[in-house]
Amino acid sequence: MFTRTRYQYGSLEIKERKKGKEVWEFRYYETDGRGQRQRRAAIVCTREEYPTESAARKCPAVQAILLRLNAEQPTAASGAAEFGAVIARYEQEEMPERYSTKAAYQSYIKNYIRPRWAQTPMSVVKPMAVEDWLRGLELAPKTKSHIRSLMHTIFQAGSG
Repeated sequence: MFTRTRYQYGSLEIKERKKGKEVWEFRYYETDGRGQRQRRAAIVCTREEYPTESAARKCPAVQAILLRLNAEQPTAASGAAEFGAVIARYEQEEMPERYSTKAAYQSYIKNYIRPRWAQTPMSVVKPMAVEDWLRGLELAPKTKSHIRSLMHTIFQAGSG
């Protein structure tokens, strides 16, 4: 029997908080272990950061959830995703637990990787482009090596 391939886009809704700012809630369906579809929701960002729904859809947290949900689909999900979504997914699901490693990785992501690559489509992130960017950084060779390895790890997490 033929089953249609599904690509999820989810829905966004503004939720008011008793204390604090209004937030965007991302709602989607997830298949559980028995094959039943379960409705899920996640708070992804504040309305102050992303004032419109179209802006909120570009939020790295939303992109990370969509990347995970649509990972099996061969459609444009992986080609259209920005590297920022892959970074967010890595931080949520695959970041090492050890404090010192996690702190170093978060520092590299925050100060070097995210500012340069977050808005770049996955299809544009190529080894030569990364190497050229690394050569331009005024950092110690060992630090560049660590950043290069982390970029590789994040890219592998997003590709497979």
